[in-house]
Amino acid sequence: MNEKVVITEIILVKPIRPINFITTKWLVYIMIALFSLFIGLLLNWYYSSLLFNAFPFHIFLIVFLFYSVWYIFIVTLVIFYNTFVKTPGLVVASTIATLFIMAGINMAIGHRFTWFPNQLTNHINTFTQTEEISSAFIGTTVIISIVSLLLLFVSVLLFNRK
Repeated sequence: MNEKVVITEIILVKPIRPINFITTKWLVYIMIALFSLFIGLLLNWYYSSLLFNAFPFHIFLIVFLFYSVWYIFIVTLVIFYNTFVKTPGLVVASTIATLFIMAGINMAIGHRFTWFPNQLTNHINTFTQTEEISSAFIGTTVIISIVSLLLLFVSVLLFNRK
């Protein structure tokens, strides 16, 4: 028997509400992802500062915060697919396929929709050069946050039906 299924069955025998189960799992994965992102960006910032001009640390923190929104979106997407797909490989494939489709849409019509989620890296790049946060940058961040919250809400609903 699959070890993950056994652990889930043991946990769900206890009176745990589905929203607590999903949001706790989501929060733990986000903490791991954001810690990894922070360490990676910090080492990149340090190495780049040694090789080139020193990059202001407050810009680094702002870039980390905005990239965190993207990482939270990806973790939420994984949790969403994990609520109704049992095979881990299929969860990964679904997540990658979704991100691939979003990248295709961004390549095709992203220049018209500056608030499209995949535009975030372009906005971050512009921000690092100009140090100005545009309205499109904020709009993209708000859209990603709303979609993440909706996916989390739907994940709880889908998990509750199981």
